[in-house]
Amino acid sequence: EGHYWVEERLMVRVHVERTDPENGVTEVTSAYDALNDVVLSRGNLARVVRISAELDGGYLTTYTCDGLIVSTATGSTGYALAVSGPVMPPELRNILVIPIAPHLSMDRAVILSEGSTVRLRAYSDYPPMLTVDGQVVVEVEENDEIVVVGSPHLARFVRVRERSYFYQTLMDKMQWTI
Repeated sequence: EGHYWVEERLMVRVHVERTDPENGVTEVTSAYDALNDVVLSRGNLARVVRISAELDGGYLTTYTCDGLIVSTATGSTGYALAVSGPVMPPELRNILVIPIAPHLSMDRAVILSEGSTVRLRAYSDYPPMLTVDGQVVVEVEENDEIVVVGSPHLARFVRVRERSYFYQTLMDKMQWTI
């Protein structure tokens, strides 16, 4: 009776930077916090999109893919898992970057520390979409930069189960056996 604990989980913050081509002024057009993931994807047409990724100011790669997932440990058991990403324990404060259906480009997940900055730019003949936690959709314009960092806000969950609940719950929900 009365036994509980508070679990804290990393969230990510995403914002879209748009530069006015006439005066060179950059402004933030959208900003959101996400518990699970942020997805930059191809939009309405079934064509691949090219997504340039920078990590902490350095160029990583340009993906040719259906989209790119930037996920928290919480989100690692959702969309990221569906594209063969790793399962991350919820207490980890890491950021996962993983492509969706990559074509002739890097096809592996990259795990970053919570202090990392991910900058993405999509190249396409049609408007790509930014989706936040599967709920909010933002149409991305040419030359927009999507910036993802660890959020200053943590998600807090009150737990009444033992601290080892995560793996057993995962196995039960996925109907996996050990």
